[in-house]
Amino acid sequence: VTGRDIWVLDEPTVSLDAFTVKAFAEIVKAHLATGGCALIATHVDLGLKGDTLDVMQFRAKGDSTPSSFDEGFL
Repeated sequence: VTGRDIWVLDEPTVSLDAFTVKAFAEIVKAHLATGGCALIATHVDLGLKGDTLDVMQFRAKGDSTPSSFDEGFL
């Protein structure tokens, strides 16, 4: 991601310890402070301020049995 204005990251903190997650969050904050942009898909609260997209409205409807699960994505 060096030198890029826009970072698109999918679960970038998977398998990182708490210290490294905090260090990563600081790197992202520094990137944002200099005008950069970051689109991050994560389940970890990185303590970042910004817009959040709540995807719950797009959740598959119906029961959660394996046979109907895939139908939510068709």
